[in-house]
Amino acid sequence: MLLKTLYLPFVKEADTFCERLSLLRDNNRCTVEKDKVWGQKITFFKRSLTKQMIHDISETLVSIFTSFRLLNMIETIVRESYYFSEREEIRRILELAQDMLLQHDEHGLPIFKNKQLHNILQKVFIEQLQQTDSFHYDSVVKFCLTPFKQRLVAEVGFVIDDFKREEEHQMIVQMIREYIADKDIVFETVHLLQGNNFHFYTAKGERLTKKQLEPLMARTPLYLFGLNFQEWNLAPLIALSPRHIYVYGDLQEAKTLTLLNVFQERVIIRPKQEFPFKH
Repeated sequence: MLLKTLYLPFVKEADTFCERLSLLRDNNRCTVEKDKVWGQKITFFKRSLTKQMIHDISETLVSIFTSFRLLNMIETIVRESYYFSEREEIRRILELAQDMLLQHDEHGLPIFKNKQLHNILQKVFIEQLQQTDSFHYDSVVKFCLTPFKQRLVAEVGFVIDDFKREEEHQMIVQMIREYIADKDIVFETVHLLQGNNFHFYTAKGERLTKKQLEPLMARTPLYLFGLNFQEWNLAPLIALSPRHIYVYGDLQEAKTLTLLNVFQERVIIRPKQEFPFKH
């Protein structure tokens, strides 16, 4: 099979295509020259289009699309399929989409976490490479990606579900912050030792038991925050509302991060070995 001529509209895309094609195999070489009609013309050093070469070209086209076109397509889906219009909401959804849908390969280039998205896109490119003597990338992206777009719409839906859950979570966090800002302080200082659940200690080193904490929790409207009396990390702290919270353990531990998010500057993290009391 004779090698196809590839046309890409933009210099940056065309130059990046040749760079990334050579990353797959040292003998994958091509040059870029300006075309008066189609933008940029890519010429290959190899004379025949082998199965391996088709694979490499299609892989590189997926890479180019992921770097230069994907976010614009996601933004269009967010606006036209899910009817978001607020600029800040769209910005946050796009950031979340990058986190959820993409990762980086050994060269630091973005690739799909979901291999099916990659495979659907690559299949379209392979089919188009095999059907015509000249490959017009811009036309393929505009008119031939329906199977990929359909799957991407579903994936963006999952991203938006996560976005809405995070929105609800932040609303609850803000409600808790406002509540504890006005609530009377029961203990000025509380020390927390990380475990499956936090272990609570007073400033004098006395362990606060569940029996001691339950009456305080019963007088706190935990239901407003989606919490109940079986939650033994955040709920007791809302009831105690301490001014200073010393946490001993790992800063990256999940419930400690939640605590930091809610109580903010009231929280002080210390290494576990610095816990000052017997336990």
